[in-house]
Amino acid sequence: MADRHESSGGDPGKEKQEPILNTEIGAGKPKRESGILRIVGAESEEEIEMLKEFKRRFDDQEKEVGEILGGLRPQEREKTEEEKRIVEFILGKMPEFVERYGGIPVNLKPEHVHFLEVDERSKERLKAAKKFGFYDAPRQFIGILPRANSLMSARTVLHEVLHFNEFQSFTKGKSGKLAQRRQGFAMQLGKTREEYFSLIGDAIVEKLAAKFEEEYFDFIPELKKMRENNSRREANEEGEVAYEEAVGVLDDIVIKQVYNKNKNRFKSEEEVFNSFARSAMTGRLLEVARLIEKSFGKGVFKILGDTSKKTF
Repeated sequence: MADRHESSGGDPGKEKQEPILNTEIGAGKPKRESGILRIVGAESEEEIEMLKEFKRRFDDQEKEVGEILGGLRPQEREKTEEEKRIVEFILGKMPEFVERYGGIPVNLKPEHVHFLEVDERSKERLKAAKKFGFYDAPRQFIGILPRANSLMSARTVLHEVLHFNEFQSFTKGKSGKLAQRRQGFAMQLGKTREEYFSLIGDAIVEKLAAKFEEEYFDFIPELKKMRENNSRREANEEGEVAYEEAVGVLDDIVIKQVYNKNKNRFKSEEEVFNSFARSAMTGRLLEVARLIEKSFGKGVFKILGDTSKKTF
C-alpha cells in the first residue's frame, strides 16, 4: 500500500494528462530519476528544483523511518541472505515488466527496500490493521513489516515495488506545500483527503503482482516450494486475502462488462485489463475514461472514481 497525502481540488471525471518531466533521455530510453514524475501547479524552473529534491531523497537511503500507523516507531534490521536474493531478483526483473505496460522503470536498488522490526505487541496491531508494508512517496523508500514467511514478504516487496514504479505526481498548493496528487490509477482531489479510484488502483497493482509472481517466482527455489502449497487466492496464516474484494470488483464488474460491450475492439478480457494497467503506469487516464463512458454512459467514469475512493 502506498502512503497517501492530501492534494488540492479537482474532478475525477475531468483529469488532464500530465506530461512527464522527471526523466533523462539516454540510449534511446527515458531514465527515471525518482518515483515522482510531475509537480502540478509549479512553474517550470520551480518544478525542476522540486524534482531534484525528490531525487536527493531517492538517492539518500540512510534515513530514519520515523512514525508509522499512528505512532509506531519500527527499527530497521539487516536483510537475511534469503531476503537479499529475493529483493535483488524482483528488482532485476521489474524494469522489463514495467516497460510492457508503457511505464518508465525506477532504478531501484536493494537499499530502497527497508526491512523493519517492531515489538510483539505492535506486530499484533499491524496484523489487525493488515499493514504489512508501505511505499513512502514523499521520502522515497519502501518499508517491509514482519510477515509469517518468505513468500508473504516477497509478495509485500513486489506489491510496494510496483507502487514505486507507477506514475506519480504531486501538487503545489497556494501555500507552497506539496501534496500527493496521483499514485498510479488513483488520484487525490480536494482538501478532504479523498483518493478517487483507490480500490481500483490497488486492484490493478495486485493483478500485476499476480502476473509477475506467476511468471517469475518459481525461479526462486524457496518461493517455488512455498507456492506449491499456498495459492494467491488462499488465505494465509495471517488471515489475509490480499485485495481480493477489490480485484473481484475490477474483474467482474468493470473489465468483464467492458469486454462484453466492446468485443469488436478487444480480443479478450486480458486486453481490457492491459488498458487499465497502462493507465496506471503512464498516468494517461483519458483512454480508459473514454472507454468507460462509451461502454456505460456519460458521467460513469466519475461515478466509478467516487464509489472506489478511500478517505484518509
